[in-house]
Amino acid sequence: KEWNRASDRFVLRLESVGILVGALIAAAVGSIVAFFPGIVTKDLAVQATAKPLAYCLAAGAFLTAPVAVSEGTLIARGQLKYLAGVYVASTALLPPVLRRIRAGGGPVSQVW
Repeated sequence: KEWNRASDRFVLRLESVGILVGALIAAAVGSIVAFFPGIVTKDLAVQATAKPLAYCLAAGAFLTAPVAVSEGTLIARGQLKYLAGVYVASTALLPPVLRRIRAGGGPVSQVW
């Protein structure tokens, strides 16, 4: 039981670091795209197109770190069935969600 408690504390620390690192990276990515797009490209059309996406890019960068930590934790703890179930559910839900977005007039052509 002591090992489990120590493991839980360690995972909490890792998640905290993941959130902090994710926030820093998200701030950097969002700021570059929103305020300094010339760092990424000199094409003014690309800069204008990317600028409204700064928030979405920052949110994606922020969420990646804690998700990666969570996946690593599940793998280390041997909870592969649960992780596989999440992957299968995510994969199964993607097409209906994309169809619904498209039916509502949203763009889904750039989803890879």
